[in-house]
Amino acid sequence: MTDFIYHAMGFCGEHWHPNAINITAMIMVATLILKSIKNNYEKA
Repeated sequence: MTDFIYHAMGFCGEHWHPNAINITAMIMVATLILKSIKNNYEKA
């Protein structure tokens, strides 16, 4: 069980599989990109 938690949270040291840290970063970057694109279209 603890092995699953380590892998899911990204503390296992293996960076090739998606984990909570990577997924959170991807969602944050995608949100910022989409907000930027939306903001540019509203100004035009």
